Amino acid sequence: MIKEARHYLKNGLSVIVTDNSKRSLFQWKKYQSEIITDDDLQQQMAHPKAEGIAIVCGAVSGGLEVIDVDLKNDITGELWDKLTAQIQEAGLWNDLKIAKTKSGGYHIFYRCEIVEGNQKLAMRKATADELVSNPQLKQVVVIETRGEAGYVIASPTKGYEWVRGTLAVLTVDQREMLLEVCRSFNEVFDEPITSTYKTDTKEFGVSPFDDYNSRGNVIGLLISHGWMVVRESADKVVFKRPGTTDSKSSGDYNKKLGWFSVFTTNSCFLPNKAYKPYAVYAMLECGGDFKEAARKLSAEGYGEKRQSFGAKLEREVFKRKQDGMSRDELVTYVVQSHQKNIKEAQDIVETLDRQWGDRICTFWDIDEKSRAISINRNKMMRFLRDTGGFFIYFYDKTSTLFKLVRLQDGFIEESSTQQVKEFLKSYINGLPDSFDGGVTPDDLLEVLLKGSGTYFQDSFFEFFDAIDPDFLRSEKDKQYFPFKNGVVVISRDDVKLKTYGDLKRVVWKNRVVPFDVTIDQDFDISLCEYANFIDKICGDDDERKKYCWSIIGYLLHTYKDAAKPYAIILAEETDNDKDGGGTGKGIFVKAISQLLRTVKLDGKNFKIDKSFALQRVTLDTQLISIEDCDKGIDFEKFNSQITEGSTIEKKNKDELFIDYKDSPKFIFSTNYMINLKGNHGKRRGRVFEFTPFFNPANTPLDYFGHLMFDEWDNDEWNRFYNFLFFCCSIYMINGIKQPPHTDRLKRKQIKVNYGDEFLEYFTDMMSNGHINWHQFGTEYSAFLNQNDFEKKDYSNKRFKKAMQDSCDVYGYKYESRRNTQNGNHVEFRILSN
Repeated sequence: MIKEARHYLKNGLSVIVTDNSKRSLFQWKKYQSEIITDDDLQQQMAHPKAEGIAIVCGAVSGGLEVIDVDLKNDITGELWDKLTAQIQEAGLWNDLKIAKTKSGGYHIFYRCEIVEGNQKLAMRKATADELVSNPQLKQVVVIETRGEAGYVIASPTKGYEWVRGTLAVLTVDQREMLLEVCRSFNEVFDEPITSTYKTDTKEFGVSPFDDYNSRGNVIGLLISHGWMVVRESADKVVFKRPGTTDSKSSGDYNKKLGWFSVFTTNSCFLPNKAYKPYAVYAMLECGGDFKEAARKLSAEGYGEKRQSFGAKLEREVFKRKQDGMSRDELVTYVVQSHQKNIKEAQDIVETLDRQWGDRICTFWDIDEKSRAISINRNKMMRFLRDTGGFFIYFYDKTSTLFKLVRLQDGFIEESSTQQVKEFLKSYINGLPDSFDGGVTPDDLLEVLLKGSGTYFQDSFFEFFDAIDPDFLRSEKDKQYFPFKNGVVVISRDDVKLKTYGDLKRVVWKNRVVPFDVTIDQDFDISLCEYANFIDKICGDDDERKKYCWSIIGYLLHTYKDAAKPYAIILAEETDNDKDGGGTGKGIFVKAISQLLRTVKLDGKNFKIDKSFALQRVTLDTQLISIEDCDKGIDFEKFNSQITEGSTIEKKNKDELFIDYKDSPKFIFSTNYMINLKGNHGKRRGRVFEFTPFFNPANTPLDYFGHLMFDEWDNDEWNRFYNFLFFCCSIYMINGIKQPPHTDRLKRKQIKVNYGDEFLEYFTDMMSNGHINWHQFGTEYSAFLNQNDFEKKDYSNKRFKKAMQDSCDVYGYKYESRRNTQNGNHVEFRILSN
C-alpha cells in the first residue's frame, strides 16, 4: 500500500491514510495545501488501523476534481449506462480516469485549472421506504463532486480498483460540459421561481400567469430564443442553449411537473432551479420583469376575465367540491338545483374549477345576505391539526398547563402563536386568486388580521386535541442520540446506529444533531483531538482521565436516576483564585452541547431564586450550564432543581414545571471553589479540577494550531462523536468514578468554607501531629489569639464545624469526648480512617 501511495505522490497527488470506514486516521487539513512527507507517510501507514489510502482533491493535487457516482442510490438501474453514453457523446470519455468503488459506484477523475468545493450535481426524492427509516431524508444524492477540501478513497484500498483511462487536464469549457451532463440527471429542484407580483384578483378569474402555464407554448418560446431541441421523451424535452457550446444538452422541460430547468451556468436562468412557463416567458421576453410579463401576456389574450355565476351558486358548488364531489356529480347538481342545461352546467363547473384550482381547505364561513367572511374557529382548529400538525401537550400531568406543539413526521417542537400565524399566512397566500364565490386571499387575510386578538389566544388553543407522545427517552441502560442519518443507541455492550423507522418514537426536533455520523466499533481514542484535550486538562493522569470520562458520560446519559441527582462542578487546580481562567472549561461545556440542548447562563450575577432566572429553559432543554460562577453562589439553593425537577417562571406566562425524569441536568463552572459545606453540596456536587496546562499564555488555539470545533473536518467530528459515545458507555458500566481529590482541591474547599486563617491553623496542626487528645477550649483560644480574633469574629460553634468538615475533606476521623479526669473539659483527636 505504501508503494502505491508513493506512486500517487510522485504524480503530484496529495494522499492521506484512512481506516476501514473511509475516515482519515489523522488530522488532514494541512494536506489540503501541502504534500505529506515520506517520514509522516511511513509513520501513519504503520498505525494498526491504517487500512486505506485517500487522494486529496483540489489545488494541492494539481487541480484534481472527482465526480462520485453513487449507484447504490440509483433506483432505476440505468444511471451509469445513460451517464457514460452522454459523456461519450460529448467527446469527453477518453479524457477521464475511471475507478470503481467498494459500493459498486464509480469515481471519475480529471484535472482542471478551475476546481470548486464539493457540489451536489444530481439528486432524487427519497422513496416511501427510505422516509419510513428516516423522515428527515427528503432527497438522496446520486452524483456529486469532490473538490477543494474533499477527498476520495483510492486503490489499493480494499474494494477500489482502477478501471480505465489516464488522468488528463480538461479545459474550463470541457469541465463545464461534463458537469452539465451530470446535472441533467437531477430530479430535485428548489421551489419553482415565482413572482411576487399579483395580478388584479377582481379583474381576473384566471390570471395571465396561470393561463399561460396551462396553454402557453413554452417549448416554442424557447426555440424562438435560440434554444435547440436535441431529444424528446415521454417525460422531457431536452434543449441545447443558444450560442457556441460543445455541450450536447443544457436544460430540459419536464412535461409531468410543468417546469423548465437548466444544467448550464451560461444562460439567463439559474442552474438547478425550476421555472414555470410564465417565469420562462418573463425571463426571455421581459428580462425578468414579472409585472411587464403580466401586462404583455394579458395583451396577448392570456388570462380569463372573472366570470360570476352568482354568489349563491358558486358557494354551493364550492362547498360540495370541498365535500369530495366529482366533476360529473357537480355538473348533475347544477343541472338539478339551478335549472341549467348540461352544456351550461359543464361550462360553469369547468370555469370554476380553473379559477379555484386544487382542493382548498376551508376554515371560514360566508354570510348569505351580507357576504361577510368570518373565521370558523372549529374548522380552523381541525385545519391546523390535520394540515399543520398543531396540538397541545400537557407537560405537567398534575395540572391543566399545556404547551402548543407541532408534530410532523415523528418530530415534535415547541410551537408558538407566531408559528401558527406564519403557517396560516403562507397557506392563504398560496390560494387561488379567487374562490368560494369571489373570496380572495387578501379578503381572507384581512379578516384573520382583524380578529387576531380573538383567534390566537390560549382560550382558543386549549380546545386543540391533546397528544401524549411516545417520546424517545433514555433508559437506565440505554442512551439515544438522534442524528441526521439515524439514531445512535448506546448500551453497556455496544454502540449502534438505528433508523428512525426501527425505533418508531417521537423525537424533539431541536435535539437532532445535523450530522451524518458513522459508528466506529474499533474507535482509537488516541486519534481524537478532543480526547487529547481531555488528557491535557487532566494532566495526563490516568485516574483523573477516567474520572473525567465518567463525568462526560454522566452528563450525556440523560436518564435521570433519582439516586444519582448530581451536579457537575468545573473548578481549577490553583490555590489562588486570581490565577484562574483560560483552562478550557468553556470548551468542555461546548463539547457536551454538541449532543445536548444546552441553555448557558452567566453565573457572575446569577441567582436561582430570582424571578425568571431560568426563563430560557424549554421542554427540550437537556442541560443547564451556569458559567463563570461567582464565589458567593449558594449551591444549596439549587437543591430542588437538581433533585426534584425544574420549575421555570416566564414573563407573562404560566409557570412551567418539568418533571424530574425529563428535567435538565446542571453543570457549574467557576474560577473559585463553590461552597459545598452543606449536606446537599456533599451529596450532590461532583467536582472536576482543570489543570493549568491551558492558560492565557498557552491556549488550545496555540496548542492545536486551530480553533476546536470551528475548523474540524467531518472525520474529526466523527472521531469526536465516537469519543463522546465511548464516555457514555464508560459511565453506564462504571458510574461516576470517585473524584481524585488533590491536596489543592482539599485546601480550596476548606478555604472557601472557613477562611484562610482556619486553613493555615488546620494545616499546621496536621503537620505537627494530631492523634493525641487536645483540649477543645485551649485550641479554640489559641486559634483566636493566633489571628487576633474575638469570639464574635469566629464562634466556638463555627470552629468546631470547621474541624469536623476539614477532617471529612481529608478522610480523617474526628473523635470527641468529655474528660472527667481533666476538669470535665471537652477534648478531641483526629485519626486516620
